[in-house]
Formats: sequence, C-alpha cells, structure tokens
Amino acid sequence: MTSAGSPKPSRFPKRLFLWIPLAGVAAAVGYWLQIKADDAQGQIDWWILDVSTKGLLAGIGAGLTFLSVVGLALVAAYETAAAERVRAAITAQQQRQLELSQAVLRPLVDAVNSATHLRANSPQRRHLPGETRTAVLAVLCKLATGAAEPVARYYELTRDGGGKRVLQPVKCWGGDAGHVLKEGDPIAAPAFDALDKSEAKYWVAGDPEAPTTGWSEANIIVPVAGSRPYGVLTVESSDTDAFLLQDVNTAALIGQLYAATLGALPPGS
Repeated sequence: MTSAGSPKPSRFPKRLFLWIPLAGVAAAVGYWLQIKADDAQGQIDWWILDVSTKGLLAGIGAGLTFLSVVGLALVAAYETAAAERVRAAITAQQQRQLELSQAVLRPLVDAVNSATHLRANSPQRRHLPGETRTAVLAVLCKLATGAAEPVARYYELTRDGGGKRVLQPVKCWGGDAGHVLKEGDPIAAPAFDALDKSEAKYWVAGDPEAPTTGWSEANIIVPVAGSRPYGVLTVESSDTDAFLLQDVNTAALIGQLYAATLGALPPGS
C-alpha cells in the first residue's frame, strides 16, 4: 500500500542551490576580466566590431557580473513565489480537512443528542443509524477530486454460519451496493487488514501490494472501531489522482468520529 501525494515545501530551494555556485563563478570570471582589461592593449576590428581589447574585456566582465547578480535575484524571487504557492496549497488542504470534519461532526453529534431524547421505539430513533451513515458517506465522497464520480460504502462486521468474519455492505453513496467481503478472500484482505491493525489503507491500481481485482483505481479504507470493531468505511475513485495524503488522514478521522457515535448511541437506536 502506498501513501497519497501531497505538496511539501522543500528544505532548500533546488534552483537557488544550483544557481549560487554558478553565479559565483560568473561573478568571479567577470571580476577577473575587468582586472585583466587594465593591462590589455590593441584594437579588435572584426565585422561590425571595432573596439579596444581593454573595452571589450571590461564590458564582458561587467556583463557577467551584472547577469550573475540579476540571475540570482530572479531565481530567488521565483523560489519565493513557488514556496508561497506550496504553503497556500497546504493551507487550503488543512482548511478543507477542517470543513469536512465539521460537516460530518454536526450530524453525528445531533444523532447522539436526538437518541437520548427520543422514545426507545420511536421511528425517528430507529432511523438515526441510517441517517448518520448517509451523512458520513456523503462527506467521504467529497474527499475525491477530479471528474470521476467517487463511491463510498460502509461495511458492517458480522459473522457467517461457520463463524468466519464477514464485512457486509450496509450503505452506499454514489454507486452500486458493493460485494460481501469474506475473511480469507483476496479481495477482502485490505479491509480486514485495516480493521485488524486499526489503520487507514490507501493504494492506487498498479501498486506492488494492491489487490488485482475488485477495487477501483484509487481506494481508501478506514476502520470503524471503538470499544469494539464495527466495520470499515471505503471510498473509491476511477481517477488515480483523486486523493491526497490529507484526504487519507481526514477519512481516518471520520472513521474515528463515526465509531465514537456508534458507541455513544443508546441500545435500540
């Protein structure tokens, strides 16, 4: 499994690092030519060029010195602007993560508050788990970028007649219902691995450890586990560039919030 990409500010601007010695050499050569020009004699008369050797060397030396300083300033300005763009992108990602976390937190808190005030057998109380799942999956789909429509699902952990663990698709947003994931099946390995290790999984098609079938081009799986394991949340996209590292972290946070909500809902909700 791999980690999603994310813009990172470089520790030291590469172009500036390369230009500093080059500018130093150019300035040194320019200074040396200007010194040599003082002792130069003769006249250069070639094609349209009619100038003294002293003047030519002095001009070339001054030009090299000027270009080294101007070039260094331009590269420094470019690197500064590039760093600002990266910082702005990171800030935008952090703001987006905060907004999405708030978007999913509100309905989850409302569900817990409602469950404590509604009658045990009331229809509204019975609908709370479904409403919270819908809110969670809708926010997960907002993580994906690009033209491709993402698909989010919630798989609930159960057991089959033989006692084997099964992840049963309970709710879907944006696509088909999904397949039952049975423990031991290759297609189910990433989901159970995320659940057992309590960590988010991310991969794109073609990664060395990626499942060969059954998943989309880009996939995130996060466990939903609190006092006990409840299941997993998944979000998929046919666009390999749909997710960034920050999106994986946000999805993991959403999984934790949803698990806390399931644990806080009174029995019978």
